[in-house]
Amino acid sequence: MGGATSSTSKVVVASRSPRADNDVDYLFGAVSVDRPVIDWSGNCGNLSAAVGPFAIHSGLVAVPPNGIATVRIWQVSIRRQILARFRWPTANRSVNAGWRAIPCRRGFPELHGSGRG
Repeated sequence: MGGATSSTSKVVVASRSPRADNDVDYLFGAVSVDRPVIDWSGNCGNLSAAVGPFAIHSGLVAVPPNGIATVRIWQVSIRRQILARFRWPTANRSVNAGWRAIPCRRGFPELHGSGRG
């Protein structure tokens, strides 16, 4: 994102997941504002909410035929699955349907024992 503050200096790497039980791999990094360092050990709730819609928008995941999407996201940093559920705009089924204002519900099916918060 950028911005030279700790709350806005973040990076996300998203790709198709090689894991059969996930659609997308998501890696989050917190970029240091005073050193050339990226901390890859955590997660960001706001950015994790964007991964599912981004995956459809970028073609990593198919547009849901019924307009209801469930994207299975593997959060690489904390080694946990995130389930993102949201409604994809039905008026336009293309990947350019305007995903920026989509409410997204997230769940962490097996959060116990993550050791990362």
